Amino acid sequence: MPSLLGLARSVRNIVPLSLVAAAGTAMMRARGDPRRFEVDKDGQWVNRQPQGCFVSPEIHTAHYHQVAALVSGHWFHEYAPRPGDVVIDVGAGIGEDAVILSRLVGDEGLVHAIEAHPGTFQCLQATVEQSALRNVRTHRLAIMERDGCVTISDDAHHLANSILAGGDGIEVEGWSLDRFIESAGHASIDLLKMNIEGAERGAMLGLDRHAGKIRNVAISCHDFIADGGGRDQFRTKDAVRRRLAELGFRVRERSDATVPWEADVLFGDRL
Repeated sequence: MPSLLGLARSVRNIVPLSLVAAAGTAMMRARGDPRRFEVDKDGQWVNRQPQGCFVSPEIHTAHYHQVAALVSGHWFHEYAPRPGDVVIDVGAGIGEDAVILSRLVGDEGLVHAIEAHPGTFQCLQATVEQSALRNVRTHRLAIMERDGCVTISDDAHHLANSILAGGDGIEVEGWSLDRFIESAGHASIDLLKMNIEGAERGAMLGLDRHAGKIRNVAISCHDFIADGGGRDQFRTKDAVRRRLAELGFRVRERSDATVPWEADVLFGDRL
């Protein structure tokens, strides 16, 4: 039997997306699966489950437990957030990670979910609101070396949008990490998590005077894009590693990585 996601993708250009969602929901009911799908007033796909709701510009059928396993396996290799933690999630996307982080830090914790692309940010806000994540604050910002405006690409595949793309795009506001941390006002940040499609080198240069407040980092570098034929500016791991060391972090990477993007995540904690 074809997967639900494969079936949905195969018919999405033939029938209206709302009918795809209705058919997917009927399939879930027949299986006794709690997932329910719909298309909202803005044309975004909604994947609704008891544990959370994922709103996406693309068809999204993943089960909450699948998302939780992917997030945990990718980001929490060295440090898993705990109840009461403060987390900064830079490049939060549609909010999949924010849903999982929210559950981990609990009512006493707080997650700052930062996303630059306006359309993706709209989905992030909807994910947070419809999942009732009262401990998540959303921020429409690019994180850069210094404050200013920048252009982000507007690719059909939302995960690929980057401020490194060049050419036409959407102008967005950018802040340095120092400015954001100062604005947030926390004495301590338990985890800085970052996935911003090659812009991590510049973002880390915008962290200086408030670096000492951060206890743990998980930074996705993007050398694998350059290795796969992409532009050399996506080769960021060495520069980010050096910067983290300069800021007083002990830096590690995964020895058990099975795919290139896992190998390009840098983890750090305070020496």
